[in-house]
Amino acid sequence: MRHETYALSALRTSKSRPVKQALFTITDLRSKLALMDRQGIDKKQRNRVRDEALAAIALDVAEANAQELERLRADLAGLETSWHKQYLRDANVNDRRVQSFQRHYSAMSAEELRKEAFNVMQGARRDDDPAILDELSAACKYLGDDELHTDLRAYLQAMDYARPWAHSDVGKALSNEAKYLEQAKGNILLKGETGGLVTMSLNEVEELLSAEAEASEAENV
Repeated sequence: MRHETYALSALRTSKSRPVKQALFTITDLRSKLALMDRQGIDKKQRNRVRDEALAAIALDVAEANAQELERLRADLAGLETSWHKQYLRDANVNDRRVQSFQRHYSAMSAEELRKEAFNVMQGARRDDDPAILDELSAACKYLGDDELHTDLRAYLQAMDYARPWAHSDVGKALSNEAKYLEQAKGNILLKGETGGLVTMSLNEVEELLSAEAEASEAENV
């Protein structure tokens, strides 16, 4: 019951256009199905109407999800543009910082350089400037330790280091939502009880609303 209550609340408080659209159309469908039930319409016919309507709604939701995904991608592109503009505005400071790290890495012993690379790969030191991470990578390559260089490059690629704008709080939220929407298709995307995102099928939404209506009717008897 607690899960159902939370899901209903998440449905009704969501600001997502696909969710609002799904909730509105399924609520309208529920009214039609309730009328069919009162009129004693054959269950098979009633369920066929339900299934066909949900399939049609799913197509509309899939289109709305696709539009929402494009909006999120545009927002991410805007973050990227802003990051590059800021980086260029601070070009002198950034260039001096990169050169400082370049000299720092060049002066390191082999053991110090390995420790620095391991610290980065273990998350003990995080730098959001791809140019500095590339300087560390180049120093490891110059060291001649192919395994270390390969491991570092694999780690950096896995961490998507070349897109620092995507690692801000806003960027992470946009990227995460976009990742879920890419898989959502005709399902809706909701914030789960633990704070993460979850997908819910339209069939689940309709069943949830039906259960709520039945519970309300039972209370009024």
